[in-house]
Amino acid sequence: MVEKQIILSTWENNNQVIFANQGEINSRNIIIKFSDANENILSLTNKNIIFYAKKPDENAIFNNCEINADGETISIVLTSSLLDTAGIVKCEFQISDDSGKLLKVNGLRILVYAENNFSAAVESIVE
Repeated sequence: MVEKQIILSTWENNNQVIFANQGEINSRNIIIKFSDANENILSLTNKNIIFYAKKPDENAIFNNCEINADGETISIVLTSSLLDTAGIVKCEFQISDDSGKLLKVNGLRILVYAENNFSAAVESIVE
């Protein structure tokens, strides 16, 4: 439904914050690129990328990422299980290849705002 593009550095301290709401379902998509020390975008061809997230309740989840057709980006959909707990979600990407090399990139945080309870709402009418 909505998307945001970000670049995460492999050599710098990333401090990227994404905002979302508790209870949302698959409505936010993050397009991510990774850059090297010279700010060149990394090719993700022949790489394996896993997205890990530690939720505020200390439960961890992961998703295998698919590399987009451009060979330089991945997409992460903010799922209902990722957004089921209000607070800060700490994220890490693990990029590996067939030779056994492993690169970890972190610094992405998802701030999940507490959901409003509108179950008792009534329709407002004009009189």
